[in-house]
Amino acid sequence: MVDEVKVIKAARKKLKQYSLLSARYNSFAPSTEISNEMEKMSYEEKEKLEATISRINALGQEVAEIEKAIEKMCKYRRGVLFSNLIKYRYVDTKDEFRKSHYIHKSGYCTSRYDELISHALLTFAETYRGGQLIIENE
Repeated sequence: MVDEVKVIKAARKKLKQYSLLSARYNSFAPSTEISNEMEKMSYEEKEKLEATISRINALGQEVAEIEKAIEKMCKYRRGVLFSNLIKYRYVDTKDEFRKSHYIHKSGYCTSRYDELISHALLTFAETYRGGQLIIENE
């Protein structure tokens, strides 16, 4: 049996990381000019640069996985609604407003919004890296 509370918490945590990961990746993404500069570097400098590039690429891969999971949500029943709720709250506005703002913008009452966002987070957890965020009860 799936532990929905833990899954929702894990999905929320992953989505809250999105804006920070995306900003870091976009500010540090390597340019093509680096390969020309590498020829002039010592072995140690090249190793450090390659490790940095590897970490930056990992950030980019994580950002892409989150975006891919959000897009995959559209294939599920009510997925477009769920995807839009997730995008607005965690991607577009970076979860910077109070919950009442999101409830008001959605046009739903509080209990209905809570139900929808919970289902949206569960759907995200299913689509993210093939269900990597799904946590079973012990």
